[in-house]
Amino acid sequence: MPAGLGFALEALHQQKCAWTLFYEKEPALVMGLEYKFPAVYEAWLIPGEKCYEHGALLSRGARRFFDRIQTRLNLRRIQIVVNVHHETAIRWAEFLKFTREGRMTKYGPEGDDYYMYARIY
Repeated sequence: MPAGLGFALEALHQQKCAWTLFYEKEPALVMGLEYKFPAVYEAWLIPGEKCYEHGALLSRGARRFFDRIQTRLNLRRIQIVVNVHHETAIRWAEFLKFTREGRMTKYGPEGDDYYMYARIY
């Protein structure tokens, strides 16, 4: 586990806004929303093996989630961060209708740069 990840996961647990998606009774991914400000959240996701095996199905569901969550939470913005070296995650963020806003230098726990992506509602 990367340095600081345990602390980060504990902080997300305290948010109480997370879901585990199952495929054939096996966890496919864990995702959630972290409150930032009124009407602003940051989404996070930890994929499992099943996520990679059934990516199209889960991706369509994730896109519907982001299309619909705005009305539930009265959002004006939801954001995600993606490692600049993770091409699959970059393509997925764009499939989910997120727009790249900028590069955050040495942001990640491993010291890598990350892109900030957002959906504005």
